[in-house]
Amino acid sequence: MNSEMENIIQWYTLSYSVLLGLAGIFFTLFTVVYALIDNKKSNISFLESKKKRGNASPRQKSDLKYWNDYKSSLRTLNNHVLALFIISVILCLAFVIIYYKKVHYTWLTWIMAGLEGLMVGYIIYVFGRFIASYFEDMKD
Repeated sequence: MNSEMENIIQWYTLSYSVLLGLAGIFFTLFTVVYALIDNKKSNISFLESKKKRGNASPRQKSDLKYWNDYKSSLRTLNNHVLALFIISVILCLAFVIIYYKKVHYTWLTWIMAGLEGLMVGYIIYVFGRFIASYFEDMKD
C-alpha cells in the first residue's frame, strides 16, 4: 500500500471517529434544548389560559410574549442541531461504508472532504447565529 493510500485510510478513520463524536454532542444538545422547551410549555399554557379568561395582568401578558419568543428561538436552534445530528450520522455512515468496502478513489475523497467542509461551515453558521442571538438578548 502506498503512502497516499495510507493517508487516505487514516483520514477516513479520523473523519468517521470525529463525526461519531459530533453526532453524540448534537444528540445531547438536542435533548437538552428540547427539555428547556418542554419545561416552558406549562408556563406558557398557564399564561395563555389566564389571557383567554381576561385575568392576565400586563406583566403576565409581557411574560407570555417573552416565553413564546424564547420557545420559538429554541425551536429554531433545535431544528439546526437536529439537522447537524442527521448530517453527521449520514456522513459517519458514509465514511464507515467507504472504509470497510475499501473504496479509495481520489475524487471520492475530495467529495467527502467537501461535504465535511460544508458541515463545518454550517456548524459555524449555527454557532454564529446562536452567539448573535445571545448578545441581542443581553441588550434587553
